[in-house]
Order: sequence, then C-alpha cells, then structure tokens
Amino acid sequence: MAVAWESLFDGSLTLSDTQTESNALADLPARRGVLLFTDEANHPIQLIQTANLRGLSRSRLAAPEADAPRRKADLGAITRHIFYACCDSDLERHFLYQRLTHAVFGKAWKTWLALPRREYAAIDTARAFACFAVTSAVEADPQTALYGPFPNRRAAAQFCDILNTAFELCRNPALLDSGTPQSCPYRQMQSCHGLCCQELGPDEYAELVKNAMTCAAGHFAQAVREKESQMKQAAASLNFERANLLKKQAGRLKELLNEDFAWTGRLEDLKILFVDDGPKRIPEGSKKKIRHYQLWRLDVDGAYPMGLFTKEDTAALRSLLDAAALPPVEPPYPYALSRQEHLAAIGYFLYRKTRPGHWYNIAQFLPSAETIMDDLASAKTPDKNSSSDDAADDQGFCVDSR
Repeated sequence: MAVAWESLFDGSLTLSDTQTESNALADLPARRGVLLFTDEANHPIQLIQTANLRGLSRSRLAAPEADAPRRKADLGAITRHIFYACCDSDLERHFLYQRLTHAVFGKAWKTWLALPRREYAAIDTARAFACFAVTSAVEADPQTALYGPFPNRRAAAQFCDILNTAFELCRNPALLDSGTPQSCPYRQMQSCHGLCCQELGPDEYAELVKNAMTCAAGHFAQAVREKESQMKQAAASLNFERANLLKKQAGRLKELLNEDFAWTGRLEDLKILFVDDGPKRIPEGSKKKIRHYQLWRLDVDGAYPMGLFTKEDTAALRSLLDAAALPPVEPPYPYALSRQEHLAAIGYFLYRKTRPGHWYNIAQFLPSAETIMDDLASAKTPDKNSSSDDAADDQGFCVDSR
C-alpha cells in the first residue's frame, strides 16, 4: 500500500513514536497542497487540503494540552506516515484534493467530499408547448436544452419563472399533459394567449420558445431592449394594453441582469478563464525568482491547464489565450468522476463571496492580454502576516468528520 500512496503524492515523511514534535516536520514544504496522514499499517487516517502543509501538520499532530477536552482523536499518537502533494493556487488545490479523494477512498469518496448541490434550468424542445423547469440533470440530451450555472435553487427557479412569464410560455404544463387545457385558470383569466387551444397555436408558440431560448443563452440585455422597442411600437399604435404587458415583461427580464445570473447561459456553451498565482522560477541567466501565473480554461466537460506566463511576457499570454479560444486538444485534468461533480466544484468557486484569482466569462468573447495584465497589476497583495483566510480555507469543501 505504501507504494500506491507514494505514486499519488510528491513526497512523504515517516515518523517514529517520538517524532511528531514541530522540529520533526521541518522537512515538509510550507506550501499549498494536500496531506494524507496514515497509521503504522499505512491505513488512511485523514486526507486534508491546506494553505500551508507544514503549518497544518504541526497543529494537527501536536500533543493535546493536559486540560484540553478530548473530543477528537490524538492524531499525533497514531500518525506514522505523512504523504504530501504541492500546488500553487487554491483552484488547483481543490482539484488535487478531489482527485486524491477518489484515488485514496474509492467508492467511499462522498464521506470525504461535501460538494454543494447545484440545480439548473431545462426546456424540453420536443414538447409541443415547452417551458422552462428546474432540473438537477446535467448530461447532454439532444431533446433538452440546459442552462446555468446558478448560485442556488432559488435563482434557478427565478430564472425559469422570468422566462416563462416574459415570453408567455406555458405555466401549467401538468394540465396541458392531462389533455384538458381548456380548463386552465391562466386561460380563463385571459392572462395566457391560449395558443395550446388554437389550430395554428404550435407554430406561433414555437417562435416564442425560440426567442426565449435565445435570451436564456445569455443575451439578457438584448432581450430587454427588444421588449422595450416592442412596447414603444404598441404604444404608438394606441395598443396600450399590449404596451403595458410588454413593459411588465421587460421589467421581469431586467431581473436577469442581477449578479446571480452573471455566469448563466446555455450550459453546453459554458467557458471560463481562470488566472492565478503559479510557481516562482529562476529564468535562464538570472539569479532572481520571478512569479509565474497559471491560466486554466474551464468548460462544461472539464478543467484544462493551459500553461504559465509572467507579467513581463505579454506575448506568451496572447499565445495561451489563442489556445484557450480553440476546442481543447488534451484531455481535462482528471479530478472529477462525472460532469455533475465537475460543475458542482466550479459552482463552489463561482459563487463564493471572495473568489481566488481572476475569473473571466469567455462564452461570448475572450479578454485581451492587456486586460488580464492590468488586472494582475491592480490586484491587492495578500497580507503575509494574516493567517485568518488560510485558516478559514484549509478545509475547502472537504468533510472533516474524524
């Protein structure tokens, strides 16, 4: 088993009964990464990600104070091997933790990884009178168009309600499926066009669905402008009832300009660029280490490390951006078992109050190399004397139930 663990990590440390004091852990790097503590038989005790491998090991393996309550196991007394893997950014650290969770714990991985549940919006294009509904499914289906991501189920439901209302899609599909659409209360209150009961209704309804799907793909501001233009035309024609309806619809669509929907679009078109700290390296012919930055492309199918660049090399960044604009050639970083798990991990970062690094929505266009360089230059340098953020983020979305 020791060989298996060694092949998964960058290095290891073996402790004797008396080697769990701080000085015995000095060989561990003080870097971001993932730790695996194992016992004398090399059975896993704890897998954890951290902002400081050495610092966390010292705190976890330190002997408990004599008067401290014994609510947790004394890890220092049972840990005999420490395996570690290093990385440079918080995103990479989470990916590394997920990959190692699957490798170390196999089918029991959910005990160690608490991914947030994500909901999406779907519309079944095969239905004669389709409408948007909340779903947890994320796998590709030729008959179903999926939209997201969203910060929570409430936002997904709001998205569906806005589109169904603004584009006058069916709000009572269950009754429609029952074969008695004439009894629909929306139709009886004349708050619905009733196309489901008209001979030419399916063709007219298909046009409404087409417009709604165009908007749902991320063209929210365009949809608002079109509704407002139609409202003005209706008012000019003295059709004030229609103008008032269009005004209300435009108002609903403006809700999509909220931050909750900043990353929302057609799920298959999801494309994100992530830039964050990379390793410090010594260039050829120099004696000084220079900070490199790493660039990742994230899409619906996976996460792809594109390469490294420095603040002094705009040409290298442009080359990476050109590659990021094309379909990936290499397979994605192997950290998730399914699309659902992958998207849950991406959603975890997108909707944090403070995201690490720099994130760019590239579903419609790429930022310029100059924009990224300006963002890096204006970024605040973390306070190296403050450990509160590191301590709060040691766990990430791992489960620490030991």
